[in-house]
Amino acid sequence: MSDKSREIDEMEEEFQLMYLASTIVDGTFNFFKIERKTSKVGKPPFNLKDMIKLIFYGYMNKITSTVELAYNAKYNHLYNWISHGIEPSDRTIRDYCKYFQPIYQLIMSFILIVANRIGLTDFEHIAIDGTIKGAYNSPFNIIKEKDISLLIKHYMVEELSKEEIKKLRRTARKFLEDKSKSDEEKVDILFYWRHLLDYSGQVSLALNDYDARLMKTKDNGQKYPKFSFNIQLGTDTKSKLICGVNAVQNPTDHYQIPALMNQILVNLQIKPQKISADTIYSTLANL
Repeated sequence: MSDKSREIDEMEEEFQLMYLASTIVDGTFNFFKIERKTSKVGKPPFNLKDMIKLIFYGYMNKITSTVELAYNAKYNHLYNWISHGIEPSDRTIRDYCKYFQPIYQLIMSFILIVANRIGLTDFEHIAIDGTIKGAYNSPFNIIKEKDISLLIKHYMVEELSKEEIKKLRRTARKFLEDKSKSDEEKVDILFYWRHLLDYSGQVSLALNDYDARLMKTKDNGQKYPKFSFNIQLGTDTKSKLICGVNAVQNPTDHYQIPALMNQILVNLQIKPQKISADTIYSTLANL
């Protein structure tokens, strides 16, 4: 096959994927009768369906960076076509990812309902398992409880000595040297961080992802704790379609089936006959 023929085939595949993404979003909006009520005051918002298509198509291409999505919306003709030429900022895309999260759940449910109605599967047997997934947080971008206490002392009791400042972790020193925030703002942030640590029972906080927890992961054969989530998946054994996803902060699988099954039942709108899981799920709560 020539390079030109290969390029044409790749382009055709991209068009098919774009068409599939657009069709799925259109079907979801029609099936669940999704409408957006907007105020006539102020600047009109972007069309909701166009924004969802842009984000969904990006995720189908494994693009989760809002910066990259914003760039593609402006310069990639396929992203431009599927979203009818809108050019949102990365911040706007982040807002739509966050505030319209239930719509992405409905997209998943719509795909599963269609798969059942066209006879791809009957969702009789669901297999459940969990995996530890590292958070998007550098191991160096954390702050320790000890450093938070020292910084609170610095701003509320007495300033730290040069020796004490030298002993702070790099992130704490960077926070101390930040001139963009007032001392009052910094104190509020520090007390909020300490509240999060008290709530989690940990001694370290991931600054890029407050919800992440230290969990043991396998990395190059080594087991060591790093900031992660426990991703619970329910998969149809016949079609291999994922029927439910739940990200939890607990590092073990002992109590995870009820919440995941509730989501699966909502997504499928039918009740599976069999559930499979390994022995770590064998607890009274799950049973």
